[in-house]
Amino acid sequence: MQNPAFYFRDHPCLRAVIDACLEGRAGHIMSTGEHPVALRLDVGCYSILGGDPDSEDALSLVKGSGLARELVYSGSTWKHLIQAVFPNAEDRSMMTFIPGDHAREWASRHRGDVSPNVHIAPLTPESPAHGSLTPHGFQVHETPEAFFRHGFGFFIGHEGRMVALATTYTAARDKAEISISTDPRYRNQGFATSLAGTMVLECFRRGLTPHWSASNPVSQRIARRVGFVENGVCHVLESRGPNHG
Repeated sequence: MQNPAFYFRDHPCLRAVIDACLEGRAGHIMSTGEHPVALRLDVGCYSILGGDPDSEDALSLVKGSGLARELVYSGSTWKHLIQAVFPNAEDRSMMTFIPGDHAREWASRHRGDVSPNVHIAPLTPESPAHGSLTPHGFQVHETPEAFFRHGFGFFIGHEGRMVALATTYTAARDKAEISISTDPRYRNQGFATSLAGTMVLECFRRGLTPHWSASNPVSQRIARRVGFVENGVCHVLESRGPNHG
């Protein structure tokens, strides 16, 4: 089989997720045989499609992705194929972000900037349970041990509870995708911005380029606040049933 990286060499978005999978750090590479002309990377909630969208391999990969998957594609041919298989697919496209020229300075303004009655700390196996806070790297890795082997994170605690969490969704050799979640009862207190600044600086300290993807305006504003700049749209369709299999 061709080197899997070949199929995703020109994929414009989620590079930290793609590279982590190709490097064997997260997710699974899915193919239809020994000599495929298309591949699918299953990483967390994402199924990332690459290769020849006009092939039988591509059709099999889309059909086999399942429901409630976020199918990431590049180009109109992949889009039309996904919509043919999943006519009820919903658009979940996101804006992607990479660090701007002043990211280190802007992130430093917000690092650890929380009120006195809460604390920010590195995520460890002994940290409080993360409960329903999502998305985060634990969704991507099969075990907590695998997450801590490849990723890292920080949390904000209040009265013994984890109220906000930031992790690497995936961490590749030279880049990391950041994800942040806040308990709805603790939103609008700057916790996500503080964690974002902390994660950006930790990525730089580790020699990683931080990446961010967001579909909602609030997350996009946080990204810009800590020094990210737009890097194009990531095209995503969420598979919804029934499909035309």
